[in-house]
Amino acid sequence: MRFRKTSLKFFWIFLFISFSVLGRDRIAVYTGSFDPPVKGHTSVVEESFNQLNVDEVWIGVKILDEKNYLLGFHQRMELLRRSMRRLAPKKIKFFVINTNDRPNLMRRIVDSRNADFIHILGEDVFNKNYRRLLEISNLNFAIMDRTGVGSPISLPPSRTVRIREALPNTSSTQARIAIERGDRSEMRRLLSREVLELIDDEEFYRPVFNESEYRNFFKQIARQRGYQISEDKIPTYKPMQSREGVMDSVVRTLLQLDKINEAEFTTISDTGIYSFEQRIVNSGQCHADIAWMVHMSRTLGKAIN
Repeated sequence: MRFRKTSLKFFWIFLFISFSVLGRDRIAVYTGSFDPPVKGHTSVVEESFNQLNVDEVWIGVKILDEKNYLLGFHQRMELLRRSMRRLAPKKIKFFVINTNDRPNLMRRIVDSRNADFIHILGEDVFNKNYRRLLEISNLNFAIMDRTGVGSPISLPPSRTVRIREALPNTSSTQARIAIERGDRSEMRRLLSREVLELIDDEEFYRPVFNESEYRNFFKQIARQRGYQISEDKIPTYKPMQSREGVMDSVVRTLLQLDKINEAEFTTISDTGIYSFEQRIVNSGQCHADIAWMVHMSRTLGKAIN
């Protein structure tokens, strides 16, 4: 009798755990700068549904890292949204990444929801962060092969899977080069029709400044926030950078120079709204670029809630 009671107890525990696991959503997390989004990006998201059998894909768009983006955040976001339209009605969410600390970002994402998370990333990126990423116990990985890149460790088979890229030879760098050269054939190979149409219609990546105008505009936007930036702190001039891209660059430069406290420009909050929003608004520095960054963070940063 005691054996039967014990067996029955373990049966119900097993059943509870099984239903708990089976009831959890599988969510893939894919991040990038998407300047611009190429067919390869869409392919990775599509293969996440096909190969990983996930319920949702969360796409994080970077606004802070060492890159000096050519397009502003909202321009890249609109291109990305258009590039993913053909995957409807798949469940895709977008969020803002305002941190350079990938392991900390992923830890916060994993803690935000009771789900099984799979982080999709290239092997080169995984190699840079693998020690801290592997410390996140509830996070698994889908690794995309990179030519000439090998892993420095033996990847744990229980937590990692290789994901096949249907369009491996496509990158944003290749797309920018093709756009700069005016190579329409290469642009059509790399970019979806929807993305290419928007780039043409809005004249994205068309030069708007010469170098002197760029430097003056950069300093002008900084002054509107009450800051002075010396010439040597202005990022390198890029002919194809949009006005919005320059505005984003000003914010990143102020952060790097400690003009904006990094504690105020922290990682994703539960609401996805930048924590330094009120400080800027209250100090009267809410210029047009900050206004749309706040607006976009409200509308697009709510995937994590």
